[in-house]
Amino acid sequence: MDIWRVLSAIIRRWYIIIPLLVATGAAALTIGHWVKPEYKTQAIINVVIGKATVQNVQAKADQLQRANPYLSVDYTASILEYSLKASSTQQDLAAAGLVGGYEVKAVPRSSFVGIDVTANDADLAMATAHGIVDRARRILAKRQSAIDPGTPRVSIEVLDNADAVSASTKGRLQALAGVVAVGGIASVIITVLANDLLLLRHRRREREADVEATTDLEIEPSSNGAVSAAGKAVAPGARVDR
Repeated sequence: MDIWRVLSAIIRRWYIIIPLLVATGAAALTIGHWVKPEYKTQAIINVVIGKATVQNVQAKADQLQRANPYLSVDYTASILEYSLKASSTQQDLAAAGLVGGYEVKAVPRSSFVGIDVTANDADLAMATAHGIVDRARRILAKRQSAIDPGTPRVSIEVLDNADAVSASTKGRLQALAGVVAVGGIASVIITVLANDLLLLRHRRREREADVEATTDLEIEPSSNGAVSAAGKAVAPGARVDR
């Protein structure tokens, strides 16, 4: 679209675009009032290895058979990440009235796992984070349930229990920006189209006026209602005065 055409339409039809922009602003404020802020919280857990409860030495074959496969802390952290992201875990949390959408990320080559939760309510965000931490404990307990009691076990310690919640207005700002952008573009397009239609109508009226003026000049009635001498035909056999 030609920029000069757009600017000309906006200047010429300011009485069209201004109400449209006012309506866009009103719509943005209304939608921004409806969009509630988001509340975010974070929990951080650390995978730790416990001590053996039985100090007796086992045979090598028995050690291999009854060894704990989760003694590697970075491996266990990865297992927790994938297990907490599983659809079954999300369904269990949703069934308990907690938020099903969250982010779990194991720090590469470390024993730390970060949990980020976002909700429309501060209490719900904290409850969801606590539920995920509890779910992590149960996952480890279930996966190590068949291990010999004398084998060291892996557990988690909570470094950040998601007791602090921060409000985020990012979603509201995104909604406002979207409404303003769409409304502004639509206002310009409508103004340009309206300007084109009005100019087209004006030119059509000018052409019709020119045609009427030309017709009036070509045919002019005389005072007695007959056609003027310039356009009058001579009847056959009639006398013509010279």
